[in-house]
Amino acid sequence: MPAEIFPTETASAARLRPGSPAQTASSYDEIPYESQGIADTHPDHMASIAALFGIAAPDPARCRVLELGCARGDNLMAMATTLPGASFLGIDGSTRQIADGERRRAGAGLDTVRLQAADFSSLPEDLGEFDYVVCHGVYSWVPPETADLVLRLCRRHLAPGGIAYVSYNTYPGWHRKEMLRDMMGFHVRRLTRTSEKIEQARAVLQFLARFAREEGGTHRAVFEMLARELAGAEDSHVFHDYLEEYNCPIYFSEFAERAAAAGLQYVGSASAEAWDNNLPEEVASALGQLENRIVREQYLDYLCNRTFRRSLLSRAGVPRSESPDARAVRALFAAANAWPARAEPDAASDAPEEFVTHTGVRVTTNRPLMKAALAALARRAPGFLSFEELWEDTRLLAGEREPEASAEDLAPILLQCCLSGFLRLSLRPPPFSLRPPERPRAAALARIQAAEDPRVTTLLHRTLRLEDVDRFVLTLCDGTRDRGDLVRLLVSAVEREEFSLTDPEGLPVQEPERRRAFGAEAVEASLERLAGKALLME
Repeated sequence: MPAEIFPTETASAARLRPGSPAQTASSYDEIPYESQGIADTHPDHMASIAALFGIAAPDPARCRVLELGCARGDNLMAMATTLPGASFLGIDGSTRQIADGERRRAGAGLDTVRLQAADFSSLPEDLGEFDYVVCHGVYSWVPPETADLVLRLCRRHLAPGGIAYVSYNTYPGWHRKEMLRDMMGFHVRRLTRTSEKIEQARAVLQFLARFAREEGGTHRAVFEMLARELAGAEDSHVFHDYLEEYNCPIYFSEFAERAAAAGLQYVGSASAEAWDNNLPEEVASALGQLENRIVREQYLDYLCNRTFRRSLLSRAGVPRSESPDARAVRALFAAANAWPARAEPDAASDAPEEFVTHTGVRVTTNRPLMKAALAALARRAPGFLSFEELWEDTRLLAGEREPEASAEDLAPILLQCCLSGFLRLSLRPPPFSLRPPERPRAAALARIQAAEDPRVTTLLHRTLRLEDVDRFVLTLCDGTRDRGDLVRLLVSAVEREEFSLTDPEGLPVQEPERRRAFGAEAVEASLERLAGKALLME
């Protein structure tokens, strides 16, 4: 590693602790945090998880949502796209991010969304009650007194049957990341330009990953792992997680205690964790002896070295079950979140089959009902099936392998798959087109996002990255253009050298007639991909 990773120290260099108030007063104005749809915060998802624990949360279709720390507001605006009868208020301290969000909000015509630049401590007590309160990426990144305020605000503004979502960094996983954070902070201690701090923070991590001494095969390995993790991370993530003044991880059990002190109770995790719900038999047996769920989940964090949690909370005293009830699944809809590794999985035998989630998690099962259910959902993806529809498809795929099986047997399997992240449940699935219509239409917000950034939020409230051709086609899908219009506009863009069309040998297509033919194929393929990602509206 070159010696120039060590910044030149000058007499005039500010000797500020990384992230001191002088540096961070406007850090989110200078480096806005990523603003995107966060699937686990959608009211429909929160209501579905609450239902598993016996809580009848307010109807998402007509709910009121408050987001504390909304950044640019893309998360709320994406919710408003699929919940036109609901209302949304976003609060953030960054005036720049709120201004950027207001531009997008107005452009998308989302009048049910309000965005407000304000400090949490200045929020009036009569702000109102909200059915869902979201606070993502804030709790661990503010002073302790502000973190306590976040929980008090959740309780103060949460409707009696409402659900709050709070995410936070956790120990024990963050202990090793804190070591890197301290090293990065020391390395950039005398730098003043933010861009140079980020560059040097990345450089010192590479230096450590390459040259740190091996101590039982663990010391350098930690830096190697973190280097891989941060290699594709946005600069905003590196800066706000590792160079800001505040990043205060917390043990889950301590978070639950603080929530209780604020008048809230833990409902369950908003995120699915495959490992938690597929434990080795010996581990499951040992943890099963613990009657206190908070204690049990704390031991799970110890075992998997968890670094991040997304917790759902309700007002203290709201009746809830201590464990999810499989019977609640029968009133919900399900959609695939895992696909067979083989094109033609064998669902009617005891042979093992592997399934892969969109995040790369793999699961192997030889249970015919589970294989059949996951295969049935994959065939209908990204669409949702009611419990009855899914049972019928599952029964047909499983064949005669489990002739005595009934719908009662399917419910606990679906619950396990949901908690493991292999499928997603919904109280009220969003409408979207599974096939490209004659005049395809995408949400106005998604078109604005695609015009400015590779990342867009789907109608399933997932954020994904699009290739350039799909971004271009998506921006044109306003419901007024047919296939011919889209092809002409794409070919014109190719002629302006914004894109290139290539033949099967990878050679550029130059002739006008061939270019139109290849353009038609490119548009049709793009529309199929967009529909398959739930980006086209009905």
